[in-house]
Amino acid sequence: MNFKKALILIITVLSLGGMFSSGFGSAGSPASESLSPVSPAAVLFSDDFESGITRLWDMDANWSLVEDFSPQGAALEGTSHAWATVITGGAWSDYTFEVKVKLLDPGSSAHLMFRLNDDRGRYFVGFNQGSVYLERENPWGSFAGMLKTAPGAYNLDQWYTLSVNANLRDITISVDGGQVLSYTDNFITTIWSGTVGLEVVGPEGHRVRFDDIAVTGSLPPDDQWVKTGGPIGGLGYDVRYGSADLQVMFVTDNYSGVNKSNDGGSNWFATNRGITGRSGSSGDAIPIFTLNVDPNNYNNIWAGLKDAKGAYKSTNAGGVWEEVTPGAAVLPEPEFVFRGFTVLDGNSDVVFAAGEIPQHNTGHTFDKILGKVFKSSDGGQTWDLLWDGKNLARYVILHPDYPANKTIYVSLGIFDREAYDSDCRKVPPVQGTGGVLRSTDGGVWSHNGNMSGYSNKYSS
Repeated sequence: MNFKKALILIITVLSLGGMFSSGFGSAGSPASESLSPVSPAAVLFSDDFESGITRLWDMDANWSLVEDFSPQGAALEGTSHAWATVITGGAWSDYTFEVKVKLLDPGSSAHLMFRLNDDRGRYFVGFNQGSVYLERENPWGSFAGMLKTAPGAYNLDQWYTLSVNANLRDITISVDGGQVLSYTDNFITTIWSGTVGLEVVGPEGHRVRFDDIAVTGSLPPDDQWVKTGGPIGGLGYDVRYGSADLQVMFVTDNYSGVNKSNDGGSNWFATNRGITGRSGSSGDAIPIFTLNVDPNNYNNIWAGLKDAKGAYKSTNAGGVWEEVTPGAAVLPEPEFVFRGFTVLDGNSDVVFAAGEIPQHNTGHTFDKILGKVFKSSDGGQTWDLLWDGKNLARYVILHPDYPANKTIYVSLGIFDREAYDSDCRKVPPVQGTGGVLRSTDGGVWSHNGNMSGYSNKYSS
Protein backbone atom coordinates (compact mmCIF):
# COMPACT_ATOMS: atom_id res chain seq x y z
CA MET A 1 0.00 0.00 0.00
CA ASN A 2 2.61 2.52 -1.14
CA PHE A 3 0.30 5.49 -1.65
CA LYS A 4 -1.46 5.07 1.67
CA LYS A 5 -0.28 7.42 4.39
CA ALA A 6 -0.17 4.25 6.30
CA LEU A 7 -1.29 3.76 9.82
CA ILE A 8 0.94 0.95 10.93
CA LEU A 9 0.25 0.25 14.53
CA ILE A 10 3.17 -1.61 16.00
CA ILE A 11 2.61 -3.13 19.37
CA THR A 12 5.77 -4.67 20.71
CA VAL A 13 5.01 -6.80 23.69
CA LEU A 14 8.02 -7.99 25.67
CA SER A 15 7.04 -9.86 28.79
CA LEU A 16 7.68 -12.90 30.90
CA GLY A 17 7.72 -16.29 29.22
CA GLY A 18 4.37 -17.96 28.55
CA MET A 19 3.11 -21.20 30.06
CA PHE A 20 2.17 -22.93 26.80
CA SER A 21 3.55 -22.99 23.31
CA SER A 22 1.30 -22.03 20.41
CA GLY A 23 1.37 -22.76 16.70
CA PHE A 24 -0.92 -22.93 13.72
CA GLY A 25 -1.00 -23.88 10.09
CA SER A 26 -2.92 -22.69 7.09
CA ALA A 27 -6.44 -23.84 6.26
CA GLY A 28 -8.24 -23.27 2.98
CA SER A 29 -6.78 -20.31 1.12
CA PRO A 30 -3.74 -19.00 3.03
CA ALA A 31 -3.75 -15.40 4.22
CA SER A 32 0.02 -14.97 4.33
CA GLU A 33 0.13 -16.84 7.65
CA SER A 34 3.60 -17.96 8.56
CA LEU A 35 5.83 -19.26 11.34
CA SER A 36 9.61 -19.36 11.48
CA PRO A 37 11.27 -22.10 13.52
CA VAL A 38 14.59 -20.33 13.88
CA SER A 39 14.47 -16.55 13.89
CA PRO A 40 14.36 -14.83 17.31
CA ALA A 41 12.00 -12.34 15.65
CA ALA A 42 9.86 -14.89 13.85
CA VAL A 43 6.59 -14.09 12.11
CA LEU A 44 3.97 -15.57 14.42
CA PHE A 45 1.00 -14.46 12.34
CA SER A 46 0.25 -12.28 9.31
CA ASP A 47 -2.80 -11.51 7.19
CA ASP A 48 -3.37 -9.10 4.30
CA PHE A 49 -6.94 -10.39 3.62
CA GLU A 50 -6.21 -10.95 -0.06
CA SER A 51 -7.36 -14.56 0.22
CA GLY A 52 -10.40 -13.91 2.38
CA ILE A 53 -10.89 -14.40 6.11
CA THR A 54 -9.32 -17.61 7.40
CA ARG A 55 -10.30 -19.87 10.26
CA LEU A 56 -7.58 -18.31 12.44
CA TRP A 57 -9.92 -15.39 13.16
CA ASP A 58 -12.90 -15.37 15.47
CA MET A 59 -15.14 -12.50 14.33
CA ASP A 60 -18.65 -11.35 15.09
CA ALA A 61 -21.13 -10.51 12.33
CA ASN A 62 -20.09 -6.84 12.01
CA TRP A 63 -17.07 -7.44 9.76
CA SER A 64 -16.71 -7.61 5.98
CA LEU A 65 -14.01 -7.57 3.34
CA VAL A 66 -13.99 -4.45 1.13
CA GLU A 67 -12.03 -3.13 -1.84
CA ASP A 68 -9.86 -0.20 -0.72
CA PHE A 69 -8.47 0.60 -4.20
CA SER A 70 -4.94 0.01 -2.99
CA PRO A 71 -2.23 -2.04 -4.68
CA GLN A 72 -3.17 -4.98 -2.41
CA GLY A 73 -6.89 -4.46 -2.87
CA ALA A 74 -8.74 -6.00 0.08
CA ALA A 75 -9.12 -4.58 3.58
CA LEU A 76 -11.11 -5.65 6.63
CA GLU A 77 -13.92 -3.27 7.62
CA GLY A 78 -15.69 -3.25 10.99
CA THR A 79 -19.00 -1.47 11.55
CA SER A 80 -20.64 -0.12 14.73
CA HIS A 81 -19.30 -2.30 17.56
CA ALA A 82 -17.20 -5.02 15.96
CA TRP A 83 -14.91 -7.53 17.68
CA ALA A 84 -12.31 -9.89 16.19
CA THR A 85 -9.52 -11.94 17.76
CA VAL A 86 -6.79 -14.25 16.51
CA ILE A 87 -7.64 -17.64 18.03
CA THR A 88 -4.02 -18.74 18.37
CA GLY A 89 -1.44 -16.86 20.39
CA GLY A 90 -2.67 -17.34 23.93
CA ALA A 91 0.91 -18.09 25.02
CA TRP A 92 2.60 -15.29 23.00
CA SER A 93 4.71 -13.26 25.37
CA ASP A 94 7.36 -11.33 23.38
CA TYR A 95 5.96 -9.96 20.12
CA THR A 96 5.32 -7.01 17.86
CA PHE A 97 1.76 -6.40 16.62
CA GLU A 98 1.54 -4.35 13.41
CA VAL A 99 -1.68 -3.14 11.75
CA LYS A 100 -2.75 -0.49 9.25
CA VAL A 101 -5.88 1.40 10.26
CA LYS A 102 -8.14 3.97 8.60
CA LEU A 103 -11.01 5.86 10.26
CA LEU A 104 -13.95 6.43 7.91
CA ASP A 105 -16.65 8.16 10.00
CA PRO A 106 -16.69 10.87 12.70
CA GLY A 107 -16.94 9.46 16.19
CA SER A 108 -15.53 6.03 15.39
CA SER A 109 -12.53 4.55 17.23
CA ALA A 110 -10.20 1.66 16.54
CA HIS A 111 -8.97 -0.55 19.38
CA LEU A 112 -5.93 -2.72 18.83
CA MET A 113 -5.91 -5.33 21.57
CA PHE A 114 -2.78 -7.05 22.83
CA ARG A 115 -1.95 -9.43 25.66
CA LEU A 116 -5.56 -10.46 25.33
CA ASN A 117 -6.02 -13.28 27.83
CA ASP A 118 -9.20 -15.30 28.43
CA ASP A 119 -8.68 -15.43 32.16
CA ARG A 120 -7.13 -12.07 32.95
CA GLY A 121 -8.26 -9.41 30.48
CA ARG A 122 -6.51 -7.26 27.87
CA TYR A 123 -4.66 -4.08 27.01
CA PHE A 124 -5.76 -2.01 24.06
CA VAL A 125 -4.56 1.06 22.21
CA GLY A 126 -7.36 3.33 21.09
CA PHE A 127 -7.15 5.59 18.07
CA ASN A 128 -9.68 8.24 17.02
CA GLN A 129 -9.72 11.66 15.36
CA GLY A 130 -8.73 13.45 18.56
CA SER A 131 -6.36 11.16 20.45
CA VAL A 132 -4.33 8.04 20.96
CA TYR A 133 -4.91 6.33 24.32
CA LEU A 134 -3.92 3.28 26.31
CA GLU A 135 -6.39 1.27 28.41
CA ARG A 136 -6.36 -1.91 30.47
CA GLU A 137 -9.34 -4.17 31.21
CA ASN A 138 -8.43 -6.47 34.12
CA PRO A 139 -10.36 -8.48 35.11
CA TRP A 140 -12.92 -8.60 32.31
CA GLY A 141 -15.53 -5.90 32.85
CA SER A 142 -13.24 -3.73 35.01
CA PHE A 143 -11.53 -0.86 33.13
CA ALA A 144 -8.61 1.08 34.57
CA GLY A 145 -10.01 4.39 33.28
CA MET A 146 -7.53 5.51 30.60
CA LEU A 147 -3.97 4.71 31.62
CA LYS A 148 -2.61 7.49 29.40
CA THR A 149 -3.99 9.75 26.64
CA ALA A 150 -2.20 11.80 23.97
CA PRO A 151 -4.36 14.39 22.18
CA GLY A 152 -3.92 14.80 18.43
CA ALA A 153 -5.64 15.64 15.16
CA TYR A 154 -6.12 12.77 12.71
CA ASN A 155 -7.99 12.88 9.42
CA LEU A 156 -10.72 10.58 8.20
CA ASP A 157 -10.13 8.37 5.15
CA GLN A 158 -6.37 8.43 5.69
CA TRP A 159 -3.89 5.75 6.80
CA TYR A 160 -1.49 6.60 9.65
CA THR A 161 1.46 4.86 11.30
CA LEU A 162 1.55 4.16 15.04
CA SER A 163 3.97 2.08 17.06
CA VAL A 164 3.46 0.76 20.57
CA ASN A 165 6.44 -0.74 22.37
CA ALA A 166 5.96 -2.67 25.62
CA ASN A 167 8.89 -4.01 27.59
CA LEU A 168 7.67 -5.83 30.69
CA ARG A 169 5.76 -3.02 32.45
CA ASP A 170 7.00 -0.16 30.23
CA ILE A 171 4.87 0.86 27.25
CA THR A 172 5.58 3.65 24.73
CA ILE A 173 3.44 4.74 21.81
CA SER A 174 4.53 6.73 18.76
CA VAL A 175 2.64 8.23 15.82
CA ASP A 176 4.46 8.57 12.51
CA GLY A 177 7.78 8.07 14.24
CA GLY A 178 7.26 10.58 17.06
CA GLN A 179 6.62 9.37 20.60
CA VAL A 180 3.31 10.65 21.98
CA LEU A 181 3.12 8.91 25.36
CA SER A 182 4.82 6.45 27.67
CA TYR A 183 3.48 4.49 30.60
CA THR A 184 4.77 2.10 33.25
CA ASP A 185 2.12 -0.33 34.42
CA ASN A 186 2.70 -1.09 38.10
CA PHE A 187 -0.64 -2.84 38.47
CA ILE A 188 -0.25 -5.86 40.74
CA THR A 189 -1.79 -8.28 38.21
CA THR A 190 -0.07 -7.08 35.05
CA ILE A 191 -1.04 -9.17 32.00
CA TRP A 192 2.13 -10.74 30.66
CA SER A 193 0.92 -12.76 27.67
CA GLY A 194 -2.00 -13.29 25.32
CA THR A 195 -3.18 -13.04 21.74
CA VAL A 196 -4.14 -10.01 19.64
CA GLY A 197 -7.41 -8.63 18.30
CA LEU A 198 -9.27 -5.75 16.69
CA GLU A 199 -12.28 -3.81 17.96
CA VAL A 200 -14.37 -1.02 16.46
CA VAL A 201 -16.43 1.23 18.72
CA GLY A 202 -18.64 4.13 17.73
CA PRO A 203 -22.17 5.12 16.70
CA GLU A 204 -24.33 2.69 14.76
CA GLY A 205 -23.12 2.29 11.19
CA HIS A 206 -19.73 3.96 11.66
CA ARG A 207 -16.75 2.18 10.10
CA VAL A 208 -13.02 1.54 10.54
CA ARG A 209 -10.73 -0.38 8.17
CA PHE A 210 -7.71 -2.58 8.94
CA ASP A 211 -5.08 -4.19 6.74
CA ASP A 212 -1.63 -5.80 6.59
CA ILE A 213 -1.61 -7.36 10.05
CA ALA A 214 1.60 -8.93 11.29
CA VAL A 215 2.70 -10.35 14.62
CA THR A 216 6.43 -10.97 15.03
CA GLY A 217 8.39 -11.98 18.07
CA SER A 218 10.09 -14.78 19.93
CA LEU A 219 8.71 -18.27 19.48
CA PRO A 220 7.69 -20.12 22.65
CA PRO A 221 10.11 -22.86 23.74
CA ASP A 222 9.90 -26.11 21.78
CA ASP A 223 9.65 -28.27 24.90
CA GLN A 224 6.24 -26.96 25.95
CA TRP A 225 2.82 -28.44 25.23
CA VAL A 226 0.61 -27.16 22.44
CA LYS A 227 -3.18 -26.94 22.84
CA THR A 228 -4.76 -27.77 19.50
CA GLY A 229 -8.36 -26.84 20.36
CA GLY A 230 -11.56 -28.57 21.35
CA PRO A 231 -13.00 -29.30 24.78
CA ILE A 232 -10.96 -31.26 27.29
CA GLY A 233 -13.76 -33.79 27.61
CA GLY A 234 -16.28 -34.00 30.40
CA LEU A 235 -19.98 -33.29 30.40
CA GLY A 236 -21.27 -31.86 27.13
CA TYR A 237 -24.90 -30.77 26.90
CA ASP A 238 -25.75 -28.40 24.04
CA VAL A 239 -24.58 -28.16 20.42
CA ARG A 240 -25.87 -25.08 18.57
CA TYR A 241 -25.44 -23.51 15.16
CA GLY A 242 -24.49 -19.83 15.19
CA SER A 243 -24.73 -18.75 11.54
CA ALA A 244 -27.06 -19.10 8.58
CA ASP A 245 -24.45 -21.04 6.60
CA LEU A 246 -24.03 -23.52 9.50
CA GLN A 247 -20.28 -22.92 9.69
CA VAL A 248 -20.34 -21.32 13.16
CA MET A 249 -21.04 -23.86 15.91
CA PHE A 250 -20.98 -23.88 19.71
CA VAL A 251 -20.71 -26.81 22.11
CA THR A 252 -20.83 -26.62 25.90
CA ASP A 253 -18.55 -28.58 28.20
CA ASN A 254 -18.83 -28.59 31.98
CA TYR A 255 -15.05 -28.35 32.37
CA SER A 256 -13.73 -26.23 29.49
CA GLY A 257 -16.76 -23.94 29.10
CA VAL A 258 -17.92 -22.60 25.72
CA ASN A 259 -16.16 -24.06 22.69
CA LYS A 260 -16.63 -22.56 19.21
CA SER A 261 -15.95 -23.60 15.64
CA ASN A 262 -15.95 -21.29 12.62
CA ASP A 263 -15.57 -24.07 10.02
CA GLY A 264 -18.49 -26.39 10.61
CA GLY A 265 -16.85 -28.33 13.44
CA SER A 266 -13.48 -29.15 11.87
CA ASN A 267 -11.56 -27.01 14.37
CA TRP A 268 -12.54 -25.79 17.85
CA PHE A 269 -11.33 -23.23 20.38
CA ALA A 270 -12.52 -22.12 23.82
CA THR A 271 -14.09 -18.67 24.17
CA ASN A 272 -14.78 -17.83 27.82
CA ARG A 273 -13.68 -14.21 28.27
CA GLY A 274 -15.76 -12.66 31.05
CA ILE A 275 -17.14 -15.96 32.41
CA THR A 276 -15.98 -15.93 36.04
CA GLY A 277 -17.83 -18.96 37.45
CA ARG A 278 -15.53 -21.86 38.38
CA SER A 279 -15.98 -25.30 39.91
CA GLY A 280 -14.20 -28.63 40.32
CA SER A 281 -11.76 -30.01 42.86
CA SER A 282 -9.01 -27.69 41.64
CA GLY A 283 -11.31 -24.70 41.22
CA ASP A 284 -10.46 -24.08 37.58
CA ALA A 285 -13.23 -25.88 35.67
CA ILE A 286 -15.51 -23.58 33.67
CA PRO A 287 -18.89 -25.25 34.23
CA ILE A 288 -20.89 -24.08 31.22
CA PHE A 289 -23.83 -26.47 30.91
CA THR A 290 -26.35 -24.93 28.52
CA LEU A 291 -26.17 -22.47 25.62
CA ASN A 292 -28.58 -21.01 23.09
CA VAL A 293 -28.25 -18.64 20.14
CA ASP A 294 -30.68 -15.77 19.65
CA PRO A 295 -32.75 -16.58 16.52
CA ASN A 296 -33.07 -12.85 15.80
CA ASN A 297 -29.36 -12.01 16.01
CA TYR A 298 -26.52 -14.54 15.79
CA ASN A 299 -24.30 -12.18 17.79
CA ASN A 300 -26.41 -12.73 20.93
CA ILE A 301 -25.51 -15.91 22.80
CA TRP A 302 -26.87 -17.09 26.17
CA ALA A 303 -25.05 -19.53 28.45
CA GLY A 304 -25.64 -20.93 31.93
CA LEU A 305 -23.60 -22.73 34.58
CA LYS A 306 -23.84 -26.03 36.43
CA ASP A 307 -22.22 -26.81 39.82
CA ALA A 308 -22.25 -23.08 40.55
CA LYS A 309 -24.70 -20.25 39.84
CA GLY A 310 -24.43 -17.94 36.85
CA ALA A 311 -26.02 -16.85 33.59
CA TYR A 312 -24.00 -15.08 30.91
CA LYS A 313 -24.75 -13.19 27.70
CA SER A 314 -22.51 -12.33 24.78
CA THR A 315 -23.44 -9.70 22.18
CA ASN A 316 -20.47 -10.42 19.91
CA ALA A 317 -20.87 -14.11 19.08
CA GLY A 318 -19.09 -15.35 22.19
CA GLY A 319 -16.14 -12.96 22.02
CA VAL A 320 -16.81 -11.50 25.48
CA TRP A 321 -19.40 -12.48 28.10
CA GLU A 322 -21.35 -10.39 30.64
CA GLU A 323 -22.94 -11.91 33.73
CA VAL A 324 -26.75 -11.61 33.77
CA THR A 325 -27.65 -13.95 36.65
CA PRO A 326 -31.10 -13.36 38.20
CA GLY A 327 -30.77 -11.42 41.46
CA ALA A 328 -31.15 -12.69 44.99
CA ALA A 329 -34.77 -11.49 45.17
CA VAL A 330 -35.82 -14.23 42.74
CA LEU A 331 -32.85 -16.62 43.01
CA PRO A 332 -31.51 -16.62 46.58
CA GLU A 333 -30.25 -20.19 46.36
CA PRO A 334 -26.43 -20.55 46.29
CA GLU A 335 -26.56 -23.16 43.51
CA PHE A 336 -28.65 -23.28 40.32
CA VAL A 337 -28.26 -25.39 37.19
CA PHE A 338 -29.39 -23.53 34.08
CA ARG A 339 -31.02 -26.06 31.77
CA GLY A 340 -32.14 -23.85 28.89
CA PHE A 341 -32.78 -20.38 27.45
CA THR A 342 -35.57 -19.40 25.05
CA VAL A 343 -35.52 -16.09 23.14
CA LEU A 344 -38.76 -14.72 21.71
CA ASP A 345 -38.78 -14.82 17.91
CA GLY A 346 -38.85 -11.17 16.79
CA ASN A 347 -37.86 -9.59 20.12
CA SER A 348 -34.40 -10.26 21.57
CA ASP A 349 -35.24 -8.47 24.82
CA VAL A 350 -37.71 -11.18 25.88
CA VAL A 351 -35.85 -14.20 27.25
CA PHE A 352 -36.89 -17.17 29.38
CA ALA A 353 -34.48 -19.20 31.53
CA ALA A 354 -35.26 -22.55 33.12
CA GLY A 355 -33.36 -24.82 35.44
CA GLU A 356 -32.83 -26.86 38.56
CA ILE A 357 -32.11 -26.23 42.24
CA PRO A 358 -29.93 -29.10 43.52
CA GLN A 359 -30.85 -30.38 46.99
CA HIS A 360 -28.08 -32.97 47.47
CA ASN A 361 -30.75 -35.28 48.85
CA THR A 362 -30.67 -38.68 47.15
CA GLY A 363 -34.02 -40.35 46.53
CA HIS A 364 -34.23 -43.87 45.14
CA THR A 365 -31.20 -43.35 42.88
CA PHE A 366 -30.81 -39.67 41.97
CA ASP A 367 -30.93 -36.24 43.58
CA LYS A 368 -34.43 -35.02 44.50
CA ILE A 369 -34.54 -31.51 43.12
CA LEU A 370 -36.59 -28.31 42.75
CA GLY A 371 -36.85 -25.98 39.76
CA LYS A 372 -37.58 -22.45 38.59
CA VAL A 373 -38.50 -20.55 35.41
CA PHE A 374 -37.56 -16.88 34.89
CA LYS A 375 -38.48 -14.23 32.33
CA SER A 376 -36.58 -11.10 31.33
CA SER A 377 -38.12 -8.30 29.25
CA ASP A 378 -34.93 -6.23 28.99
CA GLY A 379 -32.35 -8.61 27.56
CA GLY A 380 -31.28 -10.11 30.88
CA GLN A 381 -30.77 -6.95 32.92
CA THR A 382 -33.64 -7.87 35.27
CA TRP A 383 -35.62 -11.08 35.78
CA ASP A 384 -39.07 -12.04 37.06
CA LEU A 385 -39.86 -15.43 38.62
CA LEU A 386 -42.59 -17.16 36.59
CA TRP A 387 -42.67 -20.56 38.29
CA ASP A 388 -41.00 -22.49 41.06
CA GLY A 389 -41.88 -26.06 41.86
CA LYS A 390 -40.84 -29.54 42.86
CA ASN A 391 -39.01 -30.61 39.73
CA LEU A 392 -36.46 -29.14 37.36
CA ALA A 393 -37.63 -27.07 34.38
CA ARG A 394 -35.83 -27.89 31.15
CA TYR A 395 -37.41 -26.43 28.00
CA VAL A 396 -39.62 -23.33 27.64
CA ILE A 397 -41.71 -23.39 24.46
CA LEU A 398 -43.74 -20.35 23.38
CA HIS A 399 -46.92 -20.32 21.33
CA PRO A 400 -46.08 -19.24 17.74
CA ASP A 401 -48.25 -16.13 18.21
CA TYR A 402 -46.75 -15.18 21.58
CA PRO A 403 -47.25 -12.58 23.08
CA ALA A 404 -50.65 -12.06 21.39
CA ASN A 405 -51.35 -15.60 22.55
CA LYS A 406 -49.74 -15.86 25.99
CA THR A 407 -49.56 -19.67 26.07
CA ILE A 408 -46.26 -21.01 27.42
CA TYR A 409 -45.24 -24.66 27.83
CA VAL A 410 -42.51 -25.91 30.15
CA SER A 411 -41.15 -29.48 30.18
CA LEU A 412 -40.29 -30.87 33.61
CA GLY A 413 -37.82 -33.51 34.71
CA ILE A 414 -35.06 -35.59 33.18
CA PHE A 415 -33.99 -39.21 33.44
CA ASP A 416 -31.25 -38.73 36.05
CA ARG A 417 -33.13 -36.55 38.56
CA GLU A 418 -36.10 -37.22 40.83
CA ALA A 419 -38.91 -34.78 41.60
CA TYR A 420 -38.73 -33.40 45.12
CA ASP A 421 -42.22 -34.73 45.94
CA SER A 422 -41.63 -38.17 44.39
CA ASP A 423 -41.11 -41.45 46.19
CA CYS A 424 -39.64 -43.97 43.79
CA ARG A 425 -39.12 -46.57 46.53
CA LYS A 426 -42.82 -47.28 46.67
CA VAL A 427 -44.52 -49.85 44.45
CA PRO A 428 -45.91 -48.48 42.26
CA PRO A 429 -43.63 -45.43 42.53
CA VAL A 430 -45.00 -41.99 43.36
CA GLN A 431 -43.54 -39.91 40.56
CA GLY A 432 -44.48 -36.51 41.95
CA THR A 433 -44.43 -33.31 39.91
CA GLY A 434 -43.61 -33.93 36.27
CA GLY A 435 -44.78 -33.76 32.70
CA VAL A 436 -45.54 -30.53 30.86
CA LEU A 437 -46.72 -27.30 32.42
CA ARG A 438 -48.97 -24.86 30.57
CA SER A 439 -49.78 -21.25 31.27
CA THR A 440 -52.23 -19.20 29.21
CA ASP A 441 -51.64 -15.94 31.02
CA GLY A 442 -47.91 -16.00 31.71
CA GLY A 443 -48.31 -16.70 35.42
CA VAL A 444 -50.91 -19.32 36.37
CA TRP A 445 -49.73 -22.86 35.59
CA SER A 446 -51.55 -26.16 35.14
CA HIS A 447 -50.79 -29.64 33.88
CA ASN A 448 -52.57 -32.94 33.38
CA GLY A 449 -51.37 -35.24 36.14
CA ASN A 450 -52.20 -38.32 34.04
CA MET A 451 -50.35 -36.97 30.99
CA SER A 452 -53.03 -38.43 28.66
CA GLY A 453 -52.09 -42.03 29.36
CA TYR A 454 -48.30 -41.73 29.65
CA SER A 455 -47.09 -43.80 32.58
CA ASN A 456 -43.79 -41.95 32.93
CA LYS A 457 -44.23 -38.21 33.32
CA TYR A 458 -40.58 -37.23 33.03
CA SER A 459 -39.90 -35.16 29.90
CA SER A 460 -36.59 -35.33 28.09
